Amino acid sequence: MRPPTLVVSGRRASPGQSWASQFVSARKLLELHRTIDARDWEPPQQLLYIGEAVATLPRGMKIVMHVRREPRALFRMLKANGYDYRCRFEPAGHFEVTVWHAADTSAASEDLE
Repeated sequence: MRPPTLVVSGRRASPGQSWASQFVSARKLLELHRTIDARDWEPPQQLLYIGEAVATLPRGMKIVMHVRREPRALFRMLKANGYDYRCRFEPAGHFEVTVWHAADTSAASEDLE
């Protein structure tokens, strides 16, 4: 009788490979595509530049942007165009916004912990 086949994230496990090693290899964290320091930019400039940067963002990658104010208009634009984001306030007094494709959210949730 054959041992059961383990499937992790849609992939079949190789015979003889442990469950833990299969699980770890199935998780792929997002790679950094670009970091943008926009703390000294005026708000319209931030929105235009991040829009251009996001348009060239490959799947499986992320953009990290540092801004003075929470860019709420950007968040609506991102959601409407199939992107997800995380915004957090940094102790240095600015916001860090991380952007990725919404389809990569499972990888992003592992990466952003």
